[in-house]
Amino acid sequence: MSKYKVIMKKSLAENLKGAGHEFVRDVESKSRKGYRAFIFIQTPGLIEDMLKFNQE
Repeated sequence: MSKYKVIMKKSLAENLKGAGHEFVRDVESKSRKGYRAFIFIQTPGLIEDMLKFNQE
């Protein structure tokens, strides 16, 4: 069973997609109306790139 990681920041999601991480889908945020949540398959590489892209 795969674990998923939900990303709320659009620019981070775009960077992760561009880096080749497995994007599942986007959905409307349940907690923040008008916002999108971007769902990825969670991998160690995804977490590393999240940290890298957030520092830029």
